[in-house]
Amino acid sequence: AAIPMKVTINAFVPVAVIDLYIVGTFNNWTIPTDSTKMKLIETTPDGKIFTVQFFSPDVNKLQYKFAAGPSWDYEQVR
Repeated sequence: AAIPMKVTINAFVPVAVIDLYIVGTFNNWTIPTDSTKMKLIETTPDGKIFTVQFFSPDVNKLQYKFAAGPSWDYEQVR
């Protein structure tokens, strides 16, 4: 059965990352834009922490990936 719920994703990334975006099943894999931009919550000497909250219609099927810019050119590769 589908489990709909609000999800919080936190990501720890290198200091060089200026902006972080998230795309996935929750938004039909739309291109990274301001609507998928994550919020910077902390900068440390080792990296930055970004966060985002969104509603997932089924957390069992949730898939996502990150992008370090507002287009597929910045897509996460690993």
